[in-house]
Order: sequence, then structure tokens, then C-alpha cells
Amino acid sequence: MPAPAPDADITLDARRHLRNPHRDPAMRYLTGLDARVRDHVLATPGARNRRPPPTY
Repeated sequence: MPAPAPDADITLDARRHLRNPHRDPAMRYLTGLDARVRDHVLATPGARNRRPPPTY
């Protein structure tokens, strides 16, 4: 059984803003640690220009 999600003050859902490799059958069983998946997601227009929210 997976561990519960950590408590968070803010949760951001980027699924609608970044390309989803799961929709490509060739990448469906890969993970975000695979270079092909990372390159696929970062090929989303503007993905490399997005900045993480500031930490306080």
C-alpha cells in the first residue's frame, strides 16, 4: 500500500497544461525518470518558461 500524500498548503494540478505521455502507447509504461518522458512533457509550448511558485 502506498504511503499517504504529505500535507501541503498548496496543490497545483498541471495535467491540463502539460503534454501527457500516458496518451502515447509507446510511453505508457515509462516513468518521469525516463528521458523520453521528460522530453515529451517539456516539449509542451511554454513548459520550459514556467516557474515554480515561490517558497516562503
